[in-house]
Parts: sequence; structure tokens; C-alpha cells
Amino acid sequence: MKLPEVRIAFDPGSSLTKVVYSVSSALPQSLVMEPQILKLPTLLMTENQHSFSNMNPENQAWLQLDPKDEDCYIVGFLAQQYRASSRFDQVKHEQALHKLLAAVGVVAQREKAPRLELRVTTLLPYDEYQNRKQFEERAQQRLKQFWFRGQAIRTNLRAFYCSPEGGGVARKLRDQKGEAWFNSKTIAVLMFGHRNTSCLVFRRGRLDPNASCTSALGFVQLLQGIIKRTAGQNRDAIATTIFDLGTSPTPDHPLIRKLIRSTLPENME
Repeated sequence: MKLPEVRIAFDPGSSLTKVVYSVSSALPQSLVMEPQILKLPTLLMTENQHSFSNMNPENQAWLQLDPKDEDCYIVGFLAQQYRASSRFDQVKHEQALHKLLAAVGVVAQREKAPRLELRVTTLLPYDEYQNRKQFEERAQQRLKQFWFRGQAIRTNLRAFYCSPEGGGVARKLRDQKGEAWFNSKTIAVLMFGHRNTSCLVFRRGRLDPNASCTSALGFVQLLQGIIKRTAGQNRDAIATTIFDLGTSPTPDHPLIRKLIRSTLPENME
């Protein structure tokens, strides 16, 4: 019996886990999940399984590496409901493994296909790009079999490709302008992310490791700056408000007033 072939483009972002996937010859589909991960007793999930039975798998994502594990990992919206916070102090490639397993579990249950042929393309910040082989080896091992919402998921990982964040922009530029043009230029690509900003420098068609780097100057630094200057705010609420405000906010905008936690007029101001 031929197994469904799933191709997944996977971005384990700190703002959202973003996935585009296709199954066999079907049109691509998208999937987004909140970035939070939390380790909890498995019993807590199995005892409440009936409460989640009508939820989409991406909203009730929990997984085990072994069915006998006393603890499980909850991912995305479910972890957010348990008040998990995004961990900006951890390296991304270690968190990315559980996010990848959860995304594959969601696809498997959406498609009602617990056994899959799998091809994965993913991204890492440039300063973690050197860990891509380690990430691939762990993914190869764990994707063979894991348990998602109590169901065994088995995959054959046929291909795993990892690019530094911003690499896709460079590749698209090369495809548009031609390889000869790309190889004759020095090109810098800046990728502004939620957690990091990366600069990739290409010289004569090759990535220059001496000129490329990643900094911690991501969008989250702006959010942290606002939190330090205000009372009782949280990153998620501020990020949503900044997006909804657009490019021309005013101090008395209703969305800004909605964030106010104070009741004293002078503190509200």
C-alpha cells in the first residue's frame, strides 16, 4: 500500500509556528499554531480527552515520545490556555522539534493518515544554522514514531532541508535575476523577525560566514520596551494592538485606550 506523501515547509517562529503543506498531488494548505510549549503530566490530558474531542487537532495538540511517558508536551493554543509563555531564552532548534512533531500530527489527523512519507523544509536563525545537522538527526529519530493525542503516528522522513532565515529571499532574487547576475554581486539580505534580526551576506554566489550574523534585535524588544514603561501589560495584547493600529496611531485611539489597566485619571493619561 502506497503511503500519502506529505511535503511540509515549516517555520518554527517565536510569534507563530507557520506551516505550508501538500499531500500527494493536492493543492497546498496552510497551518498556523501558537508558539508556546509546556510539559505536563500525561494523565491531565487523558482524563480531559472528552472535553477536547470536538476541537480541531491544531487547537488541542499534545504529544508523547513514548506511550508510557508520564509527561507529555502540549503545543500551541492548548499550551497558551495553560498559561505557557514563549521562551526567548532557549535556542530555537530545540523547541522546533516538538513544534514539528505537533505540526506533522495535525496534518496526519486532518488527512486521517497515521502513516506518512515525509519531506521537510525548515528555517533556523543564522546563529543556529550550524546546528542544522543535529536538528535533522533528532527529527529523523523522533519522526519514526510518536504519539499525537494518544494516536501512534509513523513517518518515513525521505528528505530534510534546512535554510538560514532569509535564505529564501536570496534564492528568489537569484531565480529572478539569474545565476550569473547573482554570482557577480555582493548581496545582503536582512530578515526582521519577532525574536531576531539576521543579516546574510552573499559574495560571488556563496554565503559569507565572516560577514553574516544574527542579533537579538527582534520585534519583541519593542514590546518589552513598552511593558517597562506601562503597568500590567503583556506582549500578546500589545503586539495585536500594534498590528491593528496600522501606520497612523493617535494617543486617544480606542484601541490604545482599551489597553489601559489603571482606574485613576492621572495614571490612565
